[in-house]
Amino acid sequence: MEVLEQARILGKALRESEEFTKYYEAEAVFKIDETAIALIEEYTQNQEKYVEKLQAEDITPEEMINIKKQMSDDYAALLENDVIRAYTETKEEAESLLARVNQIIKFYIVGEEDHSHEGGCSGHCHTCGGCH
Repeated sequence: MEVLEQARILGKALRESEEFTKYYEAEAVFKIDETAIALIEEYTQNQEKYVEKLQAEDITPEEMINIKKQMSDDYAALLENDVIRAYTETKEEAESLLARVNQIIKFYIVGEEDHSHEGGCSGHCHTCGGCH
């Protein structure tokens, strides 16, 4: 039971960390901001349309490039909203902290480090210029 108690302590420490505190605050603001919610809904609907177009059998390479650029432009426009940007940034910071904690735990369990989120890769496709 010692391990489970340590997990509880770690969970509480994570919840009370600066990263998660900021994330929870930004999330609370986001959830009640009607403009942000409407922008996210519109963005999600557009993304679904883009995915449908990308899955079409007759899509040309040029159309694919244009759709991917539009998806990227839409995301950049979404982040112009302060509430959405704060929510997204704080969520990524909290997720990054959690990933680092998991890397440390994995190291002590199996003796190897996971470098998959290093080198500028956040693990989220929307922050990436492309996979390597």
